[in-house]
Amino acid sequence: MVSAIAALLWVMIASGGALCALGYASVRWWDEPGSTLFGLYVGLWGALPIIDSGANALFGVAGLSGLLWVVTVVPWFLFTLQYTGRQFGRRSWAALLVPAVGIGPWLWSLSVASPVPAFEAVGILVFVYYAAVATVGALLVLQAANRYGHLSLSQGALLALVGVIPTVTMNTFGVLARQFGDAVLFSIYAGGLLSSCLAAGLALFWDDVFDSTPAAGTVGERAVIRETDDLVLITDDEGDLVVHNEAAASVLPAIDAAAVGRPVENALGIAVEELAAAETVELQTTAGRRQFDPQVTGLTDQHDRRIGSMLSLRDITDREIRRQRLAVLNRIVRHNLRNQASVIKANTEAVADELTEDRLLDRLDTAADSVDSLTALSRKAKTVEAVLSEGGETTAVELRALLADIVADSARRWPEATVTVEECPEGVVETDRRALEFVLANLVENAVEHADTDSPTVELRAEIDPEASYPVEITVADDGPGIPDQEVDVLEAGTETQLKHGTGIGLWVTNWTVRELGGELSFPRRGPDGSTVAVRLPDRPTSTTAQAGSEA
Repeated sequence: MVSAIAALLWVMIASGGALCALGYASVRWWDEPGSTLFGLYVGLWGALPIIDSGANALFGVAGLSGLLWVVTVVPWFLFTLQYTGRQFGRRSWAALLVPAVGIGPWLWSLSVASPVPAFEAVGILVFVYYAAVATVGALLVLQAANRYGHLSLSQGALLALVGVIPTVTMNTFGVLARQFGDAVLFSIYAGGLLSSCLAAGLALFWDDVFDSTPAAGTVGERAVIRETDDLVLITDDEGDLVVHNEAAASVLPAIDAAAVGRPVENALGIAVEELAAAETVELQTTAGRRQFDPQVTGLTDQHDRRIGSMLSLRDITDREIRRQRLAVLNRIVRHNLRNQASVIKANTEAVADELTEDRLLDRLDTAADSVDSLTALSRKAKTVEAVLSEGGETTAVELRALLADIVADSARRWPEATVTVEECPEGVVETDRRALEFVLANLVENAVEHADTDSPTVELRAEIDPEASYPVEITVADDGPGIPDQEVDVLEAGTETQLKHGTGIGLWVTNWTVRELGGELSFPRRGPDGSTVAVRLPDRPTSTTAQAGSEA
């Protein structure tokens, strides 16, 4: 029996030494959250049998392993907080250290001939408390592994085992100490150390638990609420304010320390339910009355029970003012300007009827053409507003039928032009037909109106590639003078200046509409012999056929 115990003792010491080495090895990840505390914890747990055996052999001190295990729980729990990105302060330190005072009476009780039952009971409570602390730390790691995708469940499970195995070992040892002999107890002790060594080694060198820690996810979630310019308020299920970010406190004068714990309706002047149903809400702020876009998100627990709400308020005052300005300007362009253009056109034609001098008639014709251009521009602005603001319905659009309609409409409007569909596979695309038709008609119109010949040619082609990032591509090619570089440059830059601007709105509105469809407008060919404009759409076709046809 002595030889068996000696062998187990050597296993304990060897495993302890290996754990100390693993603790030292974790220094290589010193810049990762929790790595230093993890190394300290593993090293202390590994040193425990060595210190306990030495104290017992040299000084006759028994029961030291229980105190040392309590000490190891402290760095373990602090590691789990730091590794998962949680904060710890004075309260955390107090909760970890103060209960350890109860170990003193327990140790004294072990050293006397007649143990004091009350002190033994205190010792048991202390061990139960620290076992619970160690278990909570393991659960925090498992929760982080389940919540954040970059930490796998196997990584979380290994780390949890590193924290739980010593707890199970020491508490099992304590429960069975008076019921079994040394061989059983040493086996439990050796098995716990050896299992811890294996779990820690796998966690460090096989699962690479410090290559990517979940702390960034936890800290990032707090930073989103703290750093965002949106006003964020959290309420409980009764609508009482629980917490708010700094932006809310700095913008809303009613949000202060006294507002916490009280109905958020008192501070905002509107209930959570009404806020959820509102498109915009006007609130009193430190800068006066401002408009906000409210978003209300329900908060639920693991059983899908509603436990509160998160209110997010985004200041849209400037955006609404710009929208109102644009609405007024648009009304001026397409209504007032069109009416005035009609008056000018009518008076110009009346004057032309009274004139006989050719030179003056030519001038009046030029003026009439300019008025017609303004009227056409006003109509186009009205169409653009309807397409972009109303938000069309996504339907199944047959490409061949759509391009055939474009060709037919072009033949009616410009009989001198030749507009054809050179290639188009069979396919049905889920998109907004009205918007796409507007885009293609606008590109054909641009090609015909800017042609340098009396009989321009425009070719339409469509391609479908389900594997491409934009599966649907429709091109409009012409034989005109080409799109000026300046027109494309300002479009790609996304802005115009006094020195660098386009000459019209055709390409702008086309690009806006394509973007509304989630697509991309590009110019694969531009030159004196013609241009090609490509409309790429993200909507994947529901069916495609390799057959291609030609329509005129």
